[in-house]
Amino acid sequence: MTKRWSVVALLIISSVIFIIATAGGAVRIPWTAFLFQEEGVYTSILWQIRMPRVVLAALIGGALAISGVVMQSLLQNPLADPFTLGVSSGAAVGATLAIAFSLSFFGSWTIIGFATLGALFATVLVLVLTRFIDTQMRMETLLLVGVMMGAFLSAITSLILLFSPDETRPILFWLMGSVSMKGWSAVVIIAPIIVILSLYIWSQARALNAFSLGEQEAHIVGVDVKRFKRNMFVAVSLLVGSAVAFSGMIGFVGLIVPHVTRLFVGFHHKYVLPLAFLNGASFLMLADWIGRTVLAPTELPLGIMTSLIGVPVFLIVYIHLRKEAYHA
Repeated sequence: MTKRWSVVALLIISSVIFIIATAGGAVRIPWTAFLFQEEGVYTSILWQIRMPRVVLAALIGGALAISGVVMQSLLQNPLADPFTLGVSSGAAVGATLAIAFSLSFFGSWTIIGFATLGALFATVLVLVLTRFIDTQMRMETLLLVGVMMGAFLSAITSLILLFSPDETRPILFWLMGSVSMKGWSAVVIIAPIIVILSLYIWSQARALNAFSLGEQEAHIVGVDVKRFKRNMFVAVSLLVGSAVAFSGMIGFVGLIVPHVTRLFVGFHHKYVLPLAFLNGASFLMLADWIGRTVLAPTELPLGIMTSLIGVPVFLIVYIHLRKEAYHA
């Protein structure tokens, strides 16, 4: 399948998933509510509850997918993503701190700010510790440090909840991943952040292509390696921090979506980045729809759904990649 037809197919699939996710749920929305804007309970549910939820899931899924693409390229590590390297855990610590103690220094932006700082802190700490332990920054060392840091930061999150002055059940549900009951206000806040940062990262596709071959190769073609890495890690931290602030901990999106996307369009970041965003959006919309319909009216946390779907998909993709490497 050519790149053009791959793009067309993925756009159609994404559109179908968006419609299904918007219409399906504990309350099934009839098609007439989409076509006719008459007043009624279905129209109210569609435009005030269901639609912003699906749009938010799409934005967050796209942000996590692009973050995974960037980290895998910068670190030349197919298993790198915000979740496995502890970046999401760092963002969760910051966001939990702001939520549990009702911090509001910057109004609605406080949680995003704390989550972003937590993500950036975790990223820097993982890279510094990895270089301290192993100057060659080998893949296994990076992953080990990332997993350990994720566990450590998760323990910090638990401590914050333990000493939280308020009821912790809503926070625990949020930590397991959820985009419910956020409304258009959340979309208005997060959409500009994700769209602007995603476009900026897309504009750096050529440099990411060079980085995929190694830092030395990137330097040869004129990339300012240190500055570029710093800018990319800051952009990823902002994306992950924003996503975690509104959805909690969601794993596997940044890990499996880049690999699935490369199976369709190859390795050129000009195509991988926008289509990874699209596939990440589709994946999270689908996971959210399944989570609120399979046991309706009970709703399964989004993080659980992405793990249940993501693990088998990742195993299939990983086996495929191993076979390709063996026959190469």
